[in-house]
Order: sequence, then C-alpha cells, then structure tokens
Amino acid sequence: MCDLLSNLYINTERFREAKSMLDELLEYKPADTAIRAKRADLFEAAGSIEDALKEIDAALVLDSQDGAAIQRRNRPLSRKAGLSNKPVQIG
Repeated sequence: MCDLLSNLYINTERFREAKSMLDELLEYKPADTAIRAKRADLFEAAGSIEDALKEIDAALVLDSQDGAAIQRRNRPLSRKAGLSNKPVQIG
C-alpha cells in the first residue's frame, strides 16, 4: 500500500507528501533498502540528483549486492551529466 501511495505522490509531483511518508517509514525501518530506493526515485523525479545518489549509496551500504540499487546508481548519473531538469524544492 505504501509503495502504491508513494508512487502516486511521485507521479503526480506531490513530492512533499511522498518525502514525508517515506521519512516516516524510514524512522520505523532504517535498514530497509526498498525505502531508500523509493526515496532515490523521489529525489530523481524532483531533479535532486545529488540527494538521489546519497539514498542509493545508503542502500548499497546496507546491502552491497542489491541489484536494484546498483541499477539505480547508474540511472541518476546519466541525468547528472546534464540531462536533468531544474531541481524542485521538496522540503
């Protein structure tokens, strides 16, 4: 349910709501790499590539073999090379 709701918030550019929900989830499950990955998706969608990379790196610290995190690590890097939009302030 939370994944669906966070996707809805991100897809409708309700970034503050998505971040608030994911922050709360992270408080309860700080070692959950899926939450870190979703936060990376959020930051990437908002154009905050540096924050997306931090979240991906945090997920990789928790699980260095996380294939999804490894793939995400490469995706924002391509946007960092000048393909990203202007960042949106999300909190």
